[in-house]
Amino acid sequence: MTILGKAVEWAKQGREQSCEACGATFTCGPLMKGGCWCMREDISPERLAELKGKYERCLCPACLRGELAPERAR
Repeated sequence: MTILGKAVEWAKQGREQSCEACGATFTCGPLMKGGCWCMREDISPERLAELKGKYERCLCPACLRGELAPERAR
């Protein structure tokens, strides 16, 4: 299987990752049936750009929701 083929399979099936912020393990997969869990979170393009500047990898559900909590409380 090619590298591209492996990447597509990972995106469809999901992959165990560790959260950059806390180290927790979670499943990430943008092409999984129903999409990755994070795609269902309401994140403005501006806030997403801020998070991409702060972190290089994905965050677990708890840390992402923690990052979004202050703006959701408004």
